[in-house]
Amino acid sequence: MSTGDAPKLNHLTSIPLGGPPLRPVPIAGTTLDGQALTLNPLEGTRPTVLLFLGGHCDGCDALADLLDGEGLPEGVEVVGIVPGEDHPKGSGLEAFMGRRAPVLRAPGAFADYRVPAPPFYVIVLPREGVVAAEGVPLGASDVVSRVNELLA
Repeated sequence: MSTGDAPKLNHLTSIPLGGPPLRPVPIAGTTLDGQALTLNPLEGTRPTVLLFLGGHCDGCDALADLLDGEGLPEGVEVVGIVPGEDHPKGSGLEAFMGRRAPVLRAPGAFADYRVPAPPFYVIVLPREGVVAAEGVPLGASDVVSRVNELLA
């Protein structure tokens, strides 16, 4: 394939533009303390922010306060999603433990939501049944701003 034939890519996700739309799906995994949990981001009426995080990724720790809802409008749901099965101690996941929002080990969700690498966010609007925004956050304020734009 020559350079002229290369598909146009979404600059945030490297997903070919014009591909199939991303559809929200339930997320099954285990909490950091080992409890099985399935969450459906289409339940409820307010946006759900899916934060895809990693143990030792640059920028992930800066998003940890979002797991407590810091800066987000009331009623916005947040779910942290991390890959892997390692115990949090020593894995770099300690910053995500003990937060208000659930944090799931759900490696399949990374594929389901076409996440290139953490940190990454996906915002689901349950009433509309769509993924309304996704991207690599520049920081927690970037995610909060995007949620506020969608609610305006």
